[in-house]
Amino acid sequence: MAPFLFDAASAVTGAVIVCGATYVCYRYGEAMARLLGSSGTAVVLRLSACIMRCIGMPIMVNGAVTLFHLTAAAPPAGAAAAP
Repeated sequence: MAPFLFDAASAVTGAVIVCGATYVCYRYGEAMARLLGSSGTAVVLRLSACIMRCIGMPIMVNGAVTLFHLTAAAPPAGAAAAP
């Protein structure tokens, strides 16, 4: 019972942190955009897009592997490695 409570508390804590961060971003987004200016906002936007892509690609690949039951093909026994 204790591991379940710890897992549930961790999930709720994580959700509260994400909600709080989202609120802060929406609440102070206009002020941050004014502070950063147009070029700073473009940099932040590109960095966040890159981070999202780096997080999203493995999730997408893992989902496709699971969906289509893909496995990595092992090289034949005794095959020489590519130079």
